Amino acid sequence: MTCSRAYLFLFVIVGCTSPKVVSVYNNNLDFSRYETFLVHNPLDKDRNDDQGYAAYDKLEHAIENQMNIRGYLNSTIPDIYVSYRFILDPKIHYRSNNQDPYSSQSNQFPTRVRRTKFDEGILMIEITERARRKMVWQGSLDLKVNKKKKNIDIISESVAMIFENYVYEAGKKNPIKEIE
Repeated sequence: MTCSRAYLFLFVIVGCTSPKVVSVYNNNLDFSRYETFLVHNPLDKDRNDDQGYAAYDKLEHAIENQMNIRGYLNSTIPDIYVSYRFILDPKIHYRSNNQDPYSSQSNQFPTRVRRTKFDEGILMIEITERARRKMVWQGSLDLKVNKKKKNIDIISESVAMIFENYVYEAGKKNPIKEIE
């Protein structure tokens, strides 16, 4: 996967089922020690094209917004780093125009196969303690990417869905709600 493909998830999440969010905490840490953060892009976003750079910028803004909602302050010397990654896997789905290929009538009509290209992948957001380099929390969202449809607003929705599972506020030891 090249860096320019990393922004593809930003266009549309498609499918009939709800996207799956997975979240993992390091319960051995004192969450009250964390009050400041810095969003860290593990890829060099300066090397991406303009569209990819705009997508990264929008994603980082959405992450900053979610951290600010929880009372964390942006800092150049933070308590925690917030990083993100995309893992994309190209797929092809084949679909025939025949409804029942085993039917005796299926041979009456010529079969046309429709091919759809899409990417399946994961958007992963990870919070790491700066001082000890320990993972604090990790959340991920399963994605299906359709390159034909573009909807940049899906970025904020995707990040918000992941952060629904990060239930700590800045400087507080106990979670806002019970961790499931």
